[in-house]
Amino acid sequence: MVGKKTSYAKASCSTLPVIKGVSKYMTQNEWLDIAIKAHKGIDPEPYEQTVIQRMGDVLEPVLLEEAATMLGLDFVKTDHDEPVEHPEIPLAGSLDGTGVAKELTFKNGQYPWLIIPEQSTITLDGPGVLECKCTRDIPTNDLEEWRGVLQSKGLMECTGYNWCAVVVLWQSTDFRIYLYSRDSEFKHELYDIVFDFDQRVKQELYYPPVTSNDANIVYKKVQKDDIILPGGTDAIIETITTNKKIIKDLEKTIDDAETRLKELIGDASEGKTNQYTVKWPMINYKAQPEKITPAKEKRSVRAKTLRIKHHGL
Repeated sequence: MVGKKTSYAKASCSTLPVIKGVSKYMTQNEWLDIAIKAHKGIDPEPYEQTVIQRMGDVLEPVLLEEAATMLGLDFVKTDHDEPVEHPEIPLAGSLDGTGVAKELTFKNGQYPWLIIPEQSTITLDGPGVLECKCTRDIPTNDLEEWRGVLQSKGLMECTGYNWCAVVVLWQSTDFRIYLYSRDSEFKHELYDIVFDFDQRVKQELYYPPVTSNDANIVYKKVQKDDIILPGGTDAIIETITTNKKIIKDLEKTIDDAETRLKELIGDASEGKTNQYTVKWPMINYKAQPEKITPAKEKRSVRAKTLRIKHHGL
């Protein structure tokens, strides 16, 4: 079981993509809700790593050592146990690794595995941040902010180091190193989003919701019986009802087609056409003992689904 080395109640370098609103895994309010609860003393339960996450941790020191060799670093450290704290703002981060360079200058195109996304040349001198990512995604030369870039830039501000390398192993074998310099403009952006997040945690001030589930987080409780909705709301409601009907019709069309296809396959395990192979196999389940659902305490939560009724019906 693993958990965060840094506090759940304040911004961390790994959560900067979420706080900025560019994460593909979580919305701002989803993380803010966790931080607000942690600020009240309720941390989330430690979670069990997936095999993919575990392999990423196993490979991390190996990949960072190799990156250090390829870059020609004088020294590399991959066993940082304690997080680093920013000296001025409520931000902390955990280091995958650090390295020390002595006046190493690189330019874009110098090596096929080396990319400098934000400038044509870069000089690494003194200590720097090393961040490692492993992914099954197709490799790109433009690294997304959420894939270690914001995290590494935040770590540079925490440590005061002037360069960082984001090391990415794409699809098991495509190894690339992305180099960045410390940027004064990013420093101002970082201060803004971190101070804003810190105030939101302390004041329980949520971001504007960006998904239906986000709205459930922001508006957890019913505070009043009913309200008169503003003009134009009917159009929003009609968008929901119309598109739900379209989805229902499409699902019926798909179900009809699947029924016809299953009739054609009959009791065979698969059927073939000139273009497709359709498999309809048996799935075998092992016997399992009866499970008793444990008792749950009484609680109230906001419904996740809207119930829409036309006044004319």
